Amino acid sequence: MKYGIVGLAVLLILVALLIGMTLRIRNKYKSLYLGIMLTLTVLSMFNYPYSVPIVWLVSTYIICSVVSSLCIENNKAKLYASLPLLAIIANILIENRRFCEECQWHILQFSSAPAKVVLKEYHGLYNALGTHPDFLYNCGAWMHHNGFYKESLAVLTACTRYYDDYNVELLIADDYKQLGYTEKAVKTFEYANSMVPCRFLPLYYEMQAYEKDDDDNNAYQVAREIQDKPVKIEESSSVRKIKYEAEMLIQRMGIQMSLLPLEFLD
Repeated sequence: MKYGIVGLAVLLILVALLIGMTLRIRNKYKSLYLGIMLTLTVLSMFNYPYSVPIVWLVSTYIICSVVSSLCIENNKAKLYASLPLLAIIANILIENRRFCEECQWHILQFSSAPAKVVLKEYHGLYNALGTHPDFLYNCGAWMHHNGFYKESLAVLTACTRYYDDYNVELLIADDYKQLGYTEKAVKTFEYANSMVPCRFLPLYYEMQAYEKDDDDNNAYQVAREIQDKPVKIEESSSVRKIKYEAEMLIQRMGIQMSLLPLEFLD
């Protein structure tokens, strides 16, 4: 996603080369290496394993083991046999700083310092962890819940470049709503609703956004949609609350319409 089709092509070529090299070696751990490669490939389709330092460590060890085995088998300098150890040391040195920064981030989540102090700390970590999707989501959510809606919107928008799910879109939409961008908020709530159509929260927040903007007509239409929406599982207390508020809005709008002069109803 980040490097486009060219990045994907380069990655596939490198993976193919690595598999080919692994198949050529006569190492007793060859099956283990291939199994780990397959596991990481499947896991990468559903998650972000390379956001975890230990995965980088294991991958580096496997690559260097395969390369050193080929070098030894081809009677090249046996010095290459130390490649796995050297690579692990280099990997630890490179990842050490990031590890310390991630520790600071996790400590920051439980900080009782004033919100402005914590915000400053998050800004400081952003330069180092700004490509870490979990950090971006956590940071954006914290900013949102502490009223820093403009900052939250910027961070969560950056988060969507790495992963974009229902919860991220809900937070972005609410940031828009709190900042007064009703049209953008409604579009984002609709997008979140299309991600998980069985959920009621996007419609509920959309109704609230219209109410906040005094758009009674659209608020009424969304309330009707909530009332007509089927419940696929047994109603929870939150769903009953949402349906109740939608019903109250419909009744209130009905009373207001009945009080209008006849010329307004024609």
